[in-house]
Amino acid sequence: GLDGKVNLPGSMSPSDMPRLLRKSKILALARPDNAQAKYGFATKIGEYLLAERPVVLTNVGDFGLYLKDGVDVIMAEPDNVDDFAQAIKDVLEGKETSLSFSEAQQIVNAHFAEMEKQAHAAAIEQGEMFLKMNKEREINGFPSILHATLR
Repeated sequence: GLDGKVNLPGSMSPSDMPRLLRKSKILALARPDNAQAKYGFATKIGEYLLAERPVVLTNVGDFGLYLKDGVDVIMAEPDNVDDFAQAIKDVLEGKETSLSFSEAQQIVNAHFAEMEKQAHAAAIEQGEMFLKMNKEREINGFPSILHATLR
């Protein structure tokens, strides 16, 4: 069984989490191949990388854009229990990654910088669309949305 091999600490304070992660033998995240995993980047991966412990994860979403299998992390195919189990066994048998804390910081910063850039571009696009819609309302004789909400 898993008794004595897997620690399930339950609820803990956020300030205790970095210590727990740093003393872990392996940090693992098995995400399924679904829309949430494809279009989201699990923020816990940043925490895992910064803990400087071996990370095993399924290769879904943007992970492959930022992380190299066998260098930064050990990747397994999504929805493949045997492959994920083998990746964990590989780490337990001595397979290591060479990611340093500063490299982890660079990966995490690059990901969040890209997210910020995309959010900024989306905000500009939404603002331009709002101004265009507002102009069309005025041309068609309706009050401006901006004026209607400010009155």
